[in-house]
Amino acid sequence: MVKKIEKEKECLILNLAKAEQEVELVCEQNRELDEENRELLKQCRSSPLQCSAESKSKKRKSPKMMISSSPGSINDI
Repeated sequence: MVKKIEKEKECLILNLAKAEQEVELVCEQNRELDEENRELLKQCRSSPLQCSAESKSKKRKSPKMMISSSPGSINDI
């Protein structure tokens, strides 16, 4: 019984360490995206017409659009 609990404790410690690493990674990605957003906002404020055209061209497709826009299925490849 004690060994089982110790093993579970080790698993929890490992999971916690992995989760902390993921949090650090997500925080770093968030900082990078924040910086990109600030730069884009500066560009939009300096030239609103250009910003409108750029934002339309940089929109990402949703997964549904990406799937429905492909003419064949994955098995056709």
